Amino acid sequence: MESSKSGFFHLGLAPDMLKVLNRLKFVTPTPIQLKAIPIALEGKDIMGVAQTGTGKTLAFGIPTVQRLAAEGGQALILVPTRELALQVDEALAPLLRPYKMRSVVLIGGIKIYGQISDIKQNPDIIIATPGRMNDHIYQGTIDLGGVSVVILDEADRMLDMGFEPQVKSVLRCVTNKKQTMLFSATMPSEILKLATRYMELPISIEIAPTGTAAKDVSQELFIVKEALKKMS
Repeated sequence: MESSKSGFFHLGLAPDMLKVLNRLKFVTPTPIQLKAIPIALEGKDIMGVAQTGTGKTLAFGIPTVQRLAAEGGQALILVPTRELALQVDEALAPLLRPYKMRSVVLIGGIKIYGQISDIKQNPDIIIATPGRMNDHIYQGTIDLGGVSVVILDEADRMLDMGFEPQVKSVLRCVTNKKQTMLFSATMPSEILKLATRYMELPISIEIAPTGTAAKDVSQELFIVKEALKKMS
């Protein structure tokens, strides 16, 4: 089978997803895709340190689409800017189309009424900026009860832009979440605190920027909840 020659073949992907990737001529996974896809397929939480342009959108997008197609549920992707939201939507569209899955983009600068209509179509993937997502939550125009996967993309930028309260507000509304993936160019203490509260034993993956001597690192990051700290 042609797709078996792809570098994606040994990552645990289903045959139908391999066929999709083959048709899209995705042959060689990037380092972040090699490390993140198998872990994400297992449903584990991930903290990924990777720069823009490393292929991280497909690193979380490919396994998320496969799992939603097999198990149902919804995915929520939070991003810092309108531009990134549209880029993520464009990158995921070719993966969603063969499965007849839908996405919706919830960003500012666009009338909220049209977005409400899109939300009623029960999209499989919701891509949103924190501010606009909170607008929908406060107005009662969205129900996040079906969200099983949460992805925070460029988390450091979201916090730098002052979105931490909005991000936390959104995460508190996702009550049936089974998996969280966080991707960031850096890992400041604020993000580690966020992970402590909202993630379960995430696997930490670090991809060194091009031109650096550091090797790619993959390790399990054990986050101790505050309650456990008090018991020790």
